[in-house]
Order: sequence, then structure tokens, then C-alpha cells
Amino acid sequence: MTGDAQLQDELRASGAMFTALAPAWDLRAHAPEVYDALAAIEPGLGAIYRVLQRELVVQRQWAFGSHGALSRPDRHVRAFYLHLDRLASVPGGRGCLAVKGTEPAAENFAQVPRRMGEMWNVFSWTIGTGGRQILEDWTLLNQLERFPICEGKPPAVHPLEDAQDEADSALALQVAYLRRFGKLARIPTPLFVYRLPDEVRARALDVLRPHVTAKTLALIDGQIGPGLGVYVYYYPSLPLRVMHLRGDVGAEVSFDARQRHLASLSDPARAVAGWVRLTAELLALGWVPTDPSNFGRGYCLMAQNLVVDGGIVDVNSVRPVASFGAAGQLEFAVRHTVRELAESICWYLIGTDAGSARFQRNFMDAFAQVWDGLRKELAGLDPPAAIAELFSAPDVYHALERSLRNFYRLTSYRPQDVESNDYR
Repeated sequence: MTGDAQLQDELRASGAMFTALAPAWDLRAHAPEVYDALAAIEPGLGAIYRVLQRELVVQRQWAFGSHGALSRPDRHVRAFYLHLDRLASVPGGRGCLAVKGTEPAAENFAQVPRRMGEMWNVFSWTIGTGGRQILEDWTLLNQLERFPICEGKPPAVHPLEDAQDEADSALALQVAYLRRFGKLARIPTPLFVYRLPDEVRARALDVLRPHVTAKTLALIDGQIGPGLGVYVYYYPSLPLRVMHLRGDVGAEVSFDARQRHLASLSDPARAVAGWVRLTAELLALGWVPTDPSNFGRGYCLMAQNLVVDGGIVDVNSVRPVASFGAAGQLEFAVRHTVRELAESICWYLIGTDAGSARFQRNFMDAFAQVWDGLRKELAGLDPPAAIAELFSAPDVYHALERSLRNFYRLTSYRPQDVESNDYR
């Protein structure tokens, strides 16, 4: 039996099945320098890469838990993980391959929308300017409606365009990081993007149809117009997310008990230092992690995307510094980056209370601590001038004067003005 056949047998024994499907995009063809850098540190890459160039691996039964070489931690609805270190046929393997988007091909896909339909949230939108609040709107949605209406994403499936966007974003970062720092960043390294057959797309819509309104189904249909995709990436460990940790600090769990749990997973000090350093490196490379056009779709610094080993996943919320059209917009995005990172670090340390307004009022210095940490890291990284300026004000007055000027100069529009004077 060949090595590839042994590998497939091991994966089948773990609950996987294979379908003959060539990828629409693969790393080695598009960025051989990144592939070679990864192969140099991951002995198990070559064997699994050969198999996945011909066939897509799918979890036969969508399920949480660990099953041989495959695992799906709780709340990882759209991805399962292939552990290279658990495969006897891949000697020396270390990290994990994330396989994101194959759920519609699983035999029991109908369980996914059933679960999402039981999860309800209140959402609000507030619109305003530097001078006034214009409106606020509220609604109650389950997750089947939340994703297409609020995030512009179809529930339970992965559009081909999103899969390609994730691969392109991660690759751009890894290429820049490798050339600047001589190693790969602790973020996903994209390996493959696949386009699922049209019959899988049709089946997914049939499964979703009884659970959503006709209007919502039309949104979903449009969002997956070009087809469903699968994104496969490498990460050096199982990417456990901060938001998914159990044991929130409160009446039943002490702060010390939470810290002991964190220490059982990784070194908390190294994890926090890793997030701060990596965020500073992204800024120094010329990217802001909180692209305003990703509003509502999530940012890579949110707690659901910080990995407990100090890494970051879902990095397609980055945006080039040079693309911001106004100084106020750039500064707002950078401040939002610090705000998201500070809240996510606090979430890591205590749990959900970090998202409450009461906590944020009591611990306003969390923002200042993270801002100062980024400033110190950036000092030795030669960031773009626009980023350096934001972290180099000589005193409190000049820092606040610049921020307020940038924000309040964003618009010259005044609703009381007669518009026919300017637009004729």
C-alpha cells in the first residue's frame, strides 16, 4: 500500500471521506517561496498536500469533538481540523490543517441550520456623525437570519468568493511578513481553495429553505451566487479561540481558577505578548487589522479570532494603510484596532464580562495599556509615517488635539444648509 493510500485510510478511520475534486487555487502554484518556507518547518506537509491536490477531505458526519486525527472543537461550526501529529503515515507532522466550508457535503448537514435556528440575539445599529446621533434601530434575530442580514454572509456555508478572499489576504500577509522578518507569521498559511459542485449548493439551499423566510432565502441565494467554496489552511497548532474558552470569572468561577485554566492551554503572558507584537508587525507592514468595510463581518482581533497560543486567524479584515482616504478615517480605524485588541485580551483573562459597559468604564486603562504596548513595539519596526505619527504625540494636548481635529474635520456637511447653493 502506498503512503498516500495509508494516509487516506487513517483519515477514513477518523470519520473522513474523500471526493475527487481538484482545487481551484493552491499555494505552491501561486507562492512557491511561502510553500517552501512552510515545508521547511512542517515535515508532514508534502504527504497531505499530494492527496489534497487530487481529492477534498470531508468530515462524513458533522460533529463536535475529537475523532482520531480529526477534531472539531465546540462552536467551530464551519471548520474541522486535521492533526498532522496524530497520523502514523505522516512521520514528524506537527501542526493542523483547517478545512473550512465542507459542511454542506456532510451526510447530516441538516443538523447545522437546526442548531443555528435555536440561537437568538438582539442587534442594534446606531448611525451618527461627530456632531449628532441620527438614528438607532433594534431587532431580534436568530443566527440563520443574523448572518445574511447583518453580516452579508450565508449561514452554515462558505461562499467561494469569501474562501478566495481569505486565502488572498492571508497570502499577502505571509509574503510580506516572510520578506520582512525572514519567517512565517503565526497566522493561517493558505494551502487550497476549492469550488464545491453545483449540486452541493442546491442541496444546501434545500436544507435551509424550511428554516428561513423567502426574503432571507433570496439574500442567501445571492450571497452564494458564484458557488460554495472550501478553504484549507495550515496553522502550527489547533487554533483554539479566546471566545470559546469556558469558565467566565464571576460568582461561580474565581479569577485564579480562570488563570489556571489559561495556563493549562498555553503561557498567558506569551499569548498576550504575541497578539500585541503581531498587531504591531501588521501595522509596521502597512496594514490596519480593522478594515471599516468589514464592519459587521468581524475583525481578526476579536476574541473569536485570537488563538490562545498568541496567533491570529481569519485575517481578511486587514486593509492597506495607504488606501484610507482621510486622516480621520485612518486614525479611527487604528484606535478601533487598539480597542478591539484591548477588549479581546480582557476577554481572554476574565471572559464575557469584558464586553460589558460597566467593565469598560472601570478598566479604561486597558486601552491605554495596549496602546502603550503597541507604541513600544512599533518603535523598533519602522512603521509607515502615517502610523508612526499616531503613536508619537509629544504630550496629552497634542495627542487629543490631533485626534479631535481629524474626527471633526471628516465632514463639512450641515443638515441646516441649503443644498441648492452647492449642488446645482
